[in-house]
Amino acid sequence: VYEYTSDNLGNDSRMGVAVSTAEPGDLIFYGGSSITHSAIYAGNGMVYDAYPGIGVSLRSIYSGGNILKIVRVF
Repeated sequence: VYEYTSDNLGNDSRMGVAVSTAEPGDLIFYGGSSITHSAIYAGNGMVYDAYPGIGVSLRSIYSGGNILKIVRVF
């Protein structure tokens, strides 16, 4: 069984949308040369994500670092 991890999804060249066209539910991938973090777009420039010891938070799409890709799964 092939597990479609966030790294595989983020690196799939067949998928991706521009930041300006992001819609609630899109996955946001952050990092440098590879994916280091992911979040879910909530709309109005905000994302939901979670970090160990902090838990789930709602924050600006730009506060997570370098956006590598935005993927619309559905």
